[in-house]
Parts: sequence; structure tokens; C-alpha cells
Amino acid sequence: MAELGSPREVAQFHDKIDSTLESLKGTVERLRQPPSISAEVEKIKEQISENKNVSVDLERRQPVYETLKQRGKEMIARSEGADKDISAKAVQDKLDQMVLIWEDIQTLTEEREAKLLDVMKLAAKLWCSHVALAATIKDTQELIGELEGPGVDPSLVKQQQEDIEHITETFESDTYLRFPE
Repeated sequence: MAELGSPREVAQFHDKIDSTLESLKGTVERLRQPPSISAEVEKIKEQISENKNVSVDLERRQPVYETLKQRGKEMIARSEGADKDISAKAVQDKLDQMVLIWEDIQTLTEEREAKLLDVMKLAAKLWCSHVALAATIKDTQELIGELEGPGVDPSLVKQQQEDIEHITETFESDTYLRFPE
């Protein structure tokens, strides 16, 4: 009967893969928690940066990940195989779990970045529209303030009605409420 390796080697492998799995599980759990979404562009940029840090951390862990995969495969190759040796099966299960979590982290960080970039674009459009709307409101207030008091002369009343209709049309037009392209 072939063995996975020396008991010390097997124990070291399990210790290392167990600590790696715990660390990866913590990362994937954090990524599965939906982030609070801000309407502030700078805050969203910070979230994108934090998300990129997860990817950088994963790249930093890449050598350990690859080494564990290689050692695990070598250990299984020295045994009778994962289907016949329970110890080899345990190693294979941990390797499979590690690969699955690793891939989940990569997928979740890519998805989160895409969503945050979309939200950042919307937030930028929101603030542009907000500024345009605030300017329109200010201009409208100034125009109303410049109107003469109610007149008794029918032609003055008609002119004031036309001015108010123009202001109303301008305010209600979707040109000031539309998101810039």
C-alpha cells in the first residue's frame, strides 16, 4: 500500500491548507456581504480601491495556492488514488474546496468591481443633474423676483401670464431633468 507521504509531511500539508482555507473562507464571506452603496463618487472610488486590494491580496497568495495544489496532487499520486485511499480522498476534498473558494473570490471581486463602476457612473450623472437642477431653480427664483407686481392693466396681466407660462415650461421641460449623456 502506497502512502501519501511521511506523517510529518501530511500533517504539515493539512495545517497549511487548513489555514489557507480559513483565510479564503473569511475573504469570500466578506465579499458575499453586499456593500453599502453611497451616492458620493469619492466613496465609491474608495470601495473600488478596497475591492482591488482583495484582488492584489489574492495575487499575493497565488504562490501558496499553487504550491498547495502541486503538493496535494503529488501526495495523491503517491497513494492508491482518491477513490481507494481515504487519506488521499481527504486531500482531494480539501484541494477541491480550496479551488472552488479561490474561483468564487475571483468571480465575486470581478462582479463587485463591475457593479461599483456602474454605480459610480450613475452617481456622477446624478450630481451633474443635481447641479443643473439647482441652477435652474436659482434662475427661476431670480426671474420670479424680477417680475413686476400684479398689474391692473390687461396687457400687463397678459404679459405676466406669458412670462409665468414660459418659466413653467422651462422648469417642466425634461432638458433640465435629463441625465447628461
